[in-house]
Amino acid sequence: MNTTKIGNRAERAVSSWLKRQGHKIIHRNWRTKIGEIDLISLASTCDGTPAIYFTEVKMRSSPNFGAGFAAISSAKLQQMHRAASFFLASNPEFANLQPLLAVAVVDGNFTLQDFVILD
Repeated sequence: MNTTKIGNRAERAVSSWLKRQGHKIIHRNWRTKIGEIDLISLASTCDGTPAIYFTEVKMRSSPNFGAGFAAISSAKLQQMHRAASFFLASNPEFANLQPLLAVAVVDGNFTLQDFVILD
């Protein structure tokens, strides 16, 4: 399986998990010249605040390659912030929602291992 197929399968696994958690997926692989956001979804936070989640999916087939969060450099985090801001500026219907950046880590069995909100 090539890396594109592996990435798509990992994103589908996270998308399914998010849906089971009550998220509505509004975009997969949203691209702009600023960068790509793997998943954009709508859901409420723990306190009931409506939010828009910008999720980066990281696949780790083996712990030998490091944790998924290790791949989120400060440059990647800045790119995620810029892309999320651009998305919100381009889609004013979501402007009143709390924006949250998140990372989902999937293992070699395409099972969600961790989901962490970065903000």
